[in-house]
Amino acid sequence: MRAFLSVFFFITFIVNSSAQIIKIIEDFESNTLGWTEILDDKGQAIISEGVMQIESKGEEYLSTAWTDLDPNAPFEISVDVKVRRLDGSRTFGIILDFLDNSQFILFLVKEGNAQFIRRNRNGDGYISNSIKLEGGWKADVKLGVKYEMGRLIFEVNDIYALEARYIEMTSSGVGLYVQGRQKIKFDNFTITQ
Repeated sequence: MRAFLSVFFFITFIVNSSAQIIKIIEDFESNTLGWTEILDDKGQAIISEGVMQIESKGEEYLSTAWTDLDPNAPFEISVDVKVRRLDGSRTFGIILDFLDNSQFILFLVKEGNAQFIRRNRNGDGYISNSIKLEGGWKADVKLGVKYEMGRLIFEVNDIYALEARYIEMTSSGVGLYVQGRQKIKFDNFTITQ
């Protein structure tokens, strides 16, 4: 009971502070944000052993996991990623502004490269930037996204990777993304809004 009251007081304090900033940390022990788990013959996205494990079983298949945020307010997202093998052919990242399979924003990372893809009914927009991210076995990577006043800033390991401007967010859909034959573990997903 004492722990419950402490947590309640802490959340109340954050919500009632003058800055009105709320920070939620999903450690995947209790699925606080209500992530959707998916299992099929092509891949899976499940919460297990205190992490979100997303596995793509084929080179051309992608797996995702979802939660919601308020697209009309500035936000920051960060997530810790454990990659079994980091190379130039397998990608992982964060999906934002998801409306459907033809309308979304995708921040992808692979060995030595960060990419921003804006897909909409009029076609794809694309930005790519080289980053210092060496390939190899068992890599730990931290992904970050900041959104404010139409600017999306992407970071890899707390280092600026790329920026997209004049972006209007219209959907609360946010997800985690894995493509290529691999299993990736996501942990400590944080939304500050």
